[in-house]
Amino acid sequence: MESVQDYAIFLLDPQGYVLTWNVGAERIKGYRPEEVIGQHFSCFYPADDLAHGKAEHTLRIAAAAGHSEDEGWRVRKDGSRFWANVVLTVLSDQKGNLRGFAKVTRDLTARREAEEQARQLATERAANEALVRAARLKDEFLASMSHELRTPLNAILGMSEALQEQVYGSLNDQQQKSLHSIEESGRHLLALINDLLDLSKIEAGKMPLEIAPVSVEAVAVASLRLIKQAAHQKRLKVSSSLDSQVTSVAADERRLKQMLVNLLSNAVKFTPDGRAIGLEVRGDAEARSVHFVVWDEGIGIAPEDVPRLFQTFMQLDSGLSREYGGTGLGLALVRRMAEMHGGSVGVESALGQGSRFTISLPWHSHTGPDVAETVAGQAPAFPSLLRQALIVEDSPAAAEQLVRYCEELGAQALVHGQAEGAVARALEMRPDVILLDIQLPDLPGWQVLTQLKTEPGTKDIPVIIITVVDEPRRGLALGAAAYLVKPISRQQLQHALNKARSRGSESGVKTALVVAPEGPVGSPSPAAPLILLAEDNPENTATVSGYLAAKGYRLVLAGNGMEAIDRARETSPDVILMDIQMPGMDGLEGTRRIRACPDLAGIPVI
Repeated sequence: MESVQDYAIFLLDPQGYVLTWNVGAERIKGYRPEEVIGQHFSCFYPADDLAHGKAEHTLRIAAAAGHSEDEGWRVRKDGSRFWANVVLTVLSDQKGNLRGFAKVTRDLTARREAEEQARQLATERAANEALVRAARLKDEFLASMSHELRTPLNAILGMSEALQEQVYGSLNDQQQKSLHSIEESGRHLLALINDLLDLSKIEAGKMPLEIAPVSVEAVAVASLRLIKQAAHQKRLKVSSSLDSQVTSVAADERRLKQMLVNLLSNAVKFTPDGRAIGLEVRGDAEARSVHFVVWDEGIGIAPEDVPRLFQTFMQLDSGLSREYGGTGLGLALVRRMAEMHGGSVGVESALGQGSRFTISLPWHSHTGPDVAETVAGQAPAFPSLLRQALIVEDSPAAAEQLVRYCEELGAQALVHGQAEGAVARALEMRPDVILLDIQLPDLPGWQVLTQLKTEPGTKDIPVIIITVVDEPRRGLALGAAAYLVKPISRQQLQHALNKARSRGSESGVKTALVVAPEGPVGSPSPAAPLILLAEDNPENTATVSGYLAAKGYRLVLAGNGMEAIDRARETSPDVILMDIQMPGMDGLEGTRRIRACPDLAGIPVI
């Protein structure tokens, strides 16, 4: 309960000089009565308010209106400030003559602090909500960009590879050089996109690590193999030295390889022709660290530039940037990934004498037996057991690439272009492996994977996910044998097949052997299967029809769902390839109507 002591009450004469002083005023303002009686009340105002002028202005307002009230800062005797509510009332005699003022002051500092704290909390809450919203938008942007950037690159790289392999016919030397340039530029762009997306994911906390025992020898050999061709072109001597005590290290194999390849690629880039680069692995049992050292006899780094070396988008010299290329992302990624592993990265360098980059990761010399990891390309080949593969993929370019890779391994590949019916097709085929895309036109591939792994007839078939969606942890948790992010190479697929086979043999799964009939090859004959292609995009039509014609199939074309129905009635094709997004009538409606027609209901629609 408030009392009179909670209010400073005193009287002023008409000029503003203090006449009386109560106990509340003494408590709030800190003055004894004898210290203020006879003083002008402007002494209670802060100096920055130009006290006397402010006080006189307040008196004039009160005199004119008979009453005034305001809130503001006031000053105690000790100089401290407090927030006050001040009410000033005119005192007049019976004739209306001004006799003075009654002033009542209340200390509202606690209330103001509570209000200010509430405002700060509201501001912080709004800021946190904005950060959460920004993080969500960033995640959505990353997912969208990953898809939007990788999807066209996958088509560019896949088709350029097919053309270089002369799938559609022979090429002259100039055409081969042009295609090689297209592929080289596409892969450079892919590397840049991967770096940007990886850096964004690290900053957003969206890059989980798959920590497991990794064979040091295997990851070293694989990393050196990836830069072998570039080093050979510059006539560089490449050497390696591995500590026999270091057999394995706990790390994310993919990210460790990425770090090593990044440093080795820089070593190749910045080392003049004819010199040497190398990779050393050393174990330090006392420090419980394993050191991966990439060294070169390159141009070196000036001491004053070393502190800036691992900063994002940092180019040490614009001239070097123009001469050697680069974005300044690679070393920043190496540092971030090393730190995510609980390690670090350092450098020793001298201008003109080369550099030594060292990735140090936690290591225990007694981690147990060696990791049974086989280097891709050196393992017993899975292809000897691969006879039939089911490819669940809606992109014709991506499907064509995977078909080509499977056929190179001696396997028959069947493409299923949507989620619907994929499990039924797998039950019908019982393939040796299923290559599954996640982004399918009707349902997410996650649902297909879940169905495959819960269906007794398909749960033991290895599933390799090949997609632009970069969520390997989720895929492996749902039962995938391997996870590849597009664009991929044939070596990556072969390595994934080896991994799938090794997992299958560990679990006792027997891989089915299916002898597949050879498909039609060469120019179409009257007896060749007839395919109806419903597609409105001219470029896609040209790509798919060119490939199918090269494989010996007969073709009939339709530009939308209605045309597809008409052409199907006229020609009774063996299979229909149906696009979804088409003008007039889309592919979904066209498929429904085909299924409703008794004469066409049995034709497979992809």
